[in-house]
Amino acid sequence: MAFTFNLSLTQDDWAQPQDGYRFSRDSILLAALAPPFQGVRLACDLGAGCGVVGLEALVNGNYPSLKTLFLVEKDRSFLPFLESNIERARALMEKPPDIKILLKDWCNLSPADFGGPLDYLTSNPPYFDLISARPSRHGDLARRASGNKLADFVACAQRIMAPMGIFTLSFPKRRYYELVKLLSLGFRTLKIDYPPRRRSSLALITLQKTCSCSQ
Repeated sequence: MAFTFNLSLTQDDWAQPQDGYRFSRDSILLAALAPPFQGVRLACDLGAGCGVVGLEALVNGNYPSLKTLFLVEKDRSFLPFLESNIERARALMEKPPDIKILLKDWCNLSPADFGGPLDYLTSNPPYFDLISARPSRHGDLARRASGNKLADFVACAQRIMAPMGIFTLSFPKRRYYELVKLLSLGFRTLKIDYPPRRRSSLALITLQKTCSCSQ
């Protein structure tokens, strides 16, 4: 499926490291997949890095019922960028919701960390294997698996989301069926979008949790 929404947003508007891992236009596109938040109270950007996906969705959306946006990131070196970007997002909103940073590994997350299960989850997760990943000061935890497996990531999403909650993520097309196999017991695919550039290796996937199962 091709993108039809406005691509005029720029990644230069957000604070990020000057070297190593830098988020790409795919993060902006992923943010554009965020659904209308009517009825959504708790939302989370999992593996947030600089917080761009969650904050971009927040700034450009209409979320009157949203109580809290959580930005979960285990790499403390991203904390200054998260704090800076939160301030920018708040300045652009008339009535911003509560925005909280959780410095935590997703393997250790539970609904209690968010005050209940999440209605909306988004993630631009680490998906390169340890051999092919490009090492960098900020990139090791941002783009490399760092000991976490895809199964751990999926189990986390199943554990922390509310039934019927929406989950958007970017993921390599070549590993899509591996992801779907892991998700099959608790999620259904609503749609798949592809970044509007030639030879893109990513798919942007929208899922819905279908049961209260956890792993």
